Amino acid sequence: MIKRISTIFLLSILLSCSVSSRFTEESNSYDYNQNIVNLVFPDSGISLRASLYKEKQAPINPKSGKMYAWSAYGRIFYTQGGYEGRLLDGYYVSYYLENKSLKEKGVYIKGLKSGKWLTWYPNGHLKTQETWKHGIKQGQFACYAANGSLTVKGQYKNNCLNGKINEFKNDSIIKTTYYKMGVELPSQK
Repeated sequence: MIKRISTIFLLSILLSCSVSSRFTEESNSYDYNQNIVNLVFPDSGISLRASLYKEKQAPINPKSGKMYAWSAYGRIFYTQGGYEGRLLDGYYVSYYLENKSLKEKGVYIKGLKSGKWLTWYPNGHLKTQETWKHGIKQGQFACYAANGSLTVKGQYKNNCLNGKINEFKNDSIIKTTYYKMGVELPSQK
């Protein structure tokens, strides 16, 4: 009798686990032959599509100062100087769940952001535009208010503000600050 009850209890646990894993699998999909992952995160209101680094390619030796994006256990992780699972590699796009509008778009190369990256507000207006090279902010950037108006424009060099940074209000420059490798320089008149 006790053996039968424990068998029934064990079966009920197994059935409940398989039902919940099926629910998860319905919202997330993995095509490891094509190295693509589609994930939905209802708690954060985000869905995304990303390409993965092919396992048979040369292994990556992570650099300690860089932030790597990788996928495992049906999630995307970001860790500095290391990774476990499969690195993101290729086109990446994420969406707001409530209205399916774009949230973030760009390209990963071996787990590192590269090239032009864009982010948007839930209302569809552009939020940021940044340029990345091997996981480091490098080049022009711009930030926008939720109404779409430009608020800041400048450039990065090796992850540091560098050169002239302009702040805007109503499409007019209201402040200009100069930086050299992240250090603010005295006002230039």
